[in-house]
Amino acid sequence: MKVSEFEQHHPNYTFNFEAKLSTQPRIYAVHALDQFPVELEAENPYHSGGRGRPNLNQTLAHSQCATCHRVLRNDMFYTLPSMQKRNLVFSHCRECNQHLNAMRYDSRAEAIKERRRVMWHYFAPRCAACGFDTHPSAMDIHHPNNKEGQITELITAVALTLDFSKVEALLREVAKCIPLCSNCHRMVHASAIPFPSPPSRQTYRIADLLNQLKKIK
Repeated sequence: MKVSEFEQHHPNYTFNFEAKLSTQPRIYAVHALDQFPVELEAENPYHSGGRGRPNLNQTLAHSQCATCHRVLRNDMFYTLPSMQKRNLVFSHCRECNQHLNAMRYDSRAEAIKERRRVMWHYFAPRCAACGFDTHPSAMDIHHPNNKEGQITELITAVALTLDFSKVEALLREVAKCIPLCSNCHRMVHASAIPFPSPPSRQTYRIADLLNQLKKIK
């Protein structure tokens, strides 16, 4: 389906490009986006937007990736809550973002590996169930809403870019978690051991973490 065809079928979900886009709420909720096509066919040359020249290949439910130029549904982009509050979508789709991260990772592998180690030690210094603290490679972070994959993705993104907004999102999610060694984590999910109480811990601070990570070149 072309962008213009979508606009004809769903006039309530199109942008008024004569008005400020920031005042027209984009759709982020997956249950609302599921009614729309995942991808639309672009009909205008790609433009990043700004300076009075908006990107015309977008709707309230779709955005155009700055890398592959595909017009994809908003849930195909990794967009932080802080960006949603400002009515924004991340510039690159999830697929391109992963590819870009992989390229950056290859070029700075040692520094990124050390930053990841520092973050794991910061968030999971010891197991809340058995006290294991020998090596961060054996540590997991248990999230009550099963967002461990999202946390791992954020840790990699922070190690690559030191982006303030990603650090903010990471700390917000990690604050909900309990550190467990891999053995205890499996046994907790198997109900072989009781779920441990959240340990008392220091408050995570963005400045503290960034100061540690910026020392690693």
